[in-house]
Amino acid sequence: MSKTLECKLHVGVPHAEEEPALGPKQEQPMMHIVMVPYPLQGQINPMMQFAKALIAKHSVKVSFINIKHHHDRMQKARSLSSAHDSMIASSRRHVQSRDELQERLEFLWVDNGLPNDFDYTDIRAKIRDFHFATLNMKGPLKQILERLNQKSPSISCVMFGSFCSWVHTISAELGIPSVFFWSQSMAVLSIYYHAPLLDANGLFPYKKHATSDPAVEQEVSHDTCKLVSYLPGVPPLHPSDIPTLLHVDGLSDPVYVMLREHLSVLQNCQGIIINSFEELERDAYQVIQKELPFPVTLAGPLIPSAFLEGDVSDASVGASLLEENIECIDWLNHQRKQSVLYVSFGSLLNPSPEDLATIANGIKNSEQPFLWVIRPRSSIRNVASILPEGFMDDTKELGLIIPWAPQLQVLSHPSVGAFLTHCGWNSTLEALSMGVPMICCPLFTDQPTNSAYMCKFWKIGIALKRHVDDSLRILDVERVVKTVLLEKEGEEMRKRAVELREDAKRAIRAQGSSCIHMEEFIQTVRSHRNGK
Repeated sequence: MSKTLECKLHVGVPHAEEEPALGPKQEQPMMHIVMVPYPLQGQINPMMQFAKALIAKHSVKVSFINIKHHHDRMQKARSLSSAHDSMIASSRRHVQSRDELQERLEFLWVDNGLPNDFDYTDIRAKIRDFHFATLNMKGPLKQILERLNQKSPSISCVMFGSFCSWVHTISAELGIPSVFFWSQSMAVLSIYYHAPLLDANGLFPYKKHATSDPAVEQEVSHDTCKLVSYLPGVPPLHPSDIPTLLHVDGLSDPVYVMLREHLSVLQNCQGIIINSFEELERDAYQVIQKELPFPVTLAGPLIPSAFLEGDVSDASVGASLLEENIECIDWLNHQRKQSVLYVSFGSLLNPSPEDLATIANGIKNSEQPFLWVIRPRSSIRNVASILPEGFMDDTKELGLIIPWAPQLQVLSHPSVGAFLTHCGWNSTLEALSMGVPMICCPLFTDQPTNSAYMCKFWKIGIALKRHVDDSLRILDVERVVKTVLLEKEGEEMRKRAVELREDAKRAIRAQGSSCIHMEEFIQTVRSHRNGK
């Protein structure tokens, strides 16, 4: 018998001054949406935020299904913060609706079959084991969906995350509509969707030595590389800006086949949710909307509206699988305005040891205050062992190194002046929504594409230069840190980032583009339900 567990859990609710959290829409029949994210932090967080936004504004109940390890971590983190959240809630509007909101978000888990001692702090080292373990969720998930669909209200739709296309298959078997939740950018979706054009135009087999990095100086002529200028809704890109999952030999490459199979379910879904907003990616949105047979919902930026409205006391993002260090906020309180470099490479990947050493020495030589997140791993005895000798002692008066941080609280802090980032999409959206310019050090998947958009098109970032041997240089790191924090070029990037922050604010407000998209999504789901 498969293991399942369900529980009701406290939920922090985003607020909006323009519209009551529970208005007339509560008179509509309650809908039940089941959400199944791919079990990684970067996919769980935006889907959780979407769940909270739906519950706050519409007559929706959400069942959120996770693997047991993540479920237990989330439950523990939320129980520790519940007293603090309740204290905040007592001073807010809509307090009477809070109990009802708690009743409309339930958390369930299924066992993925991984051993109890599986190292979730270093998933990349065992990514194949981790990915194939998600397939163990099929049987238990189907049982949960069957059981939930027998309750009232029955399931209106099942929302599944990237690389969980098997959830769509199960939903179809049960006759339940499914919705794709895309956790990367609109532009990256268009690139993947139109990937056959890359082969048709001779990009495959991808050869790195034949495509100089756009940040390389004069060591390789940029003119020798033909720009990728034929992808609908996407501006001309250097070949190295294409997501690394498309750095393949040809159409038969297993990674390419997996991507195409994954996206092939789109035509049979009833919708797609994307964590972006029209003002940011209108061209790619218009292209994809014309090619898909259902409304494309741009619901972003999927971060608590409280941050965009300036009330950082509502800091409930929804899920943190690592323990956050909140003492860093006090440290930031003692720093000068826009003086601190925040450094984080996300929850999954870290730069190579060589790159880490170069980045560390460049930061040290810049002599600028820094807050650096270095994730703990069971294979690492201590942080000092992966940094240059003497770095900790040399910079103890200048910076703070912590294992994990409440990133939105950090990025929204007035002391933070720049973000050295891996350019993951969640981090990109969070930084631009907080008006923070970025120093880009992309590592994998969609990150080179995000970096290109930040540096070339939105002009809110500057890339760390990669040389022909793929190395970083200490002097380059020092230069870009000083540029963003101290020079006019950095100030111009900050101004443009603030403009995007204002666009993000408008998008999530009443009658904003994302608010309208969400309303249309609810109407679409309701129409499918009524058409049963």
